[in-house]
Amino acid sequence: MFEKIKAMPTIDKIILLASFGALFALYLSSVKFFTQGCSVLSSCSFIWGIPTCYFGLLFFALSLMGALAYKFCSWGGVKMKTARLHFLRTSLALGLIFALYSSYLGFAQMIASKQVAGLLILPSCAYGAVLFAVVLYLSFKLANSQEGLNNTDTEDEKHIA
Repeated sequence: MFEKIKAMPTIDKIILLASFGALFALYLSSVKFFTQGCSVLSSCSFIWGIPTCYFGLLFFALSLMGALAYKFCSWGGVKMKTARLHFLRTSLALGLIFALYSSYLGFAQMIASKQVAGLLILPSCAYGAVLFAVVLYLSFKLANSQEGLNNTDTEDEKHIA
């Protein structure tokens, strides 16, 4: 199974990981929204009175949209493809910063209560931070790969040739 994942194009790995992150954040957010309690998998932390899992869902959804736009949108040539890549990286970087800060809050809450953060042991934001970091790394690897910006056929190039 890992050979199949390793053989996947980089953008497909990004889409797969961003989808996984979005689904996990959606699960945590829906449990919080419908039960007003936290998932048994993790503890809850809040920023500005809003559960951090809602922000995680937002950043993973933005990252997923950016990855899908990078893969499937072909209009605009190299400049727009570069803009889509920058959008993807920006949403991932903001998500990483937010997840690191939320992890800090979760660890502070763990230390104060002298307990682990549910079944996951660590705050779920810590796992989100790792996932954001991996996907951000893959997004920088994307520009250097065969499917990156260097080998893009643009509408401009087709009209010139």
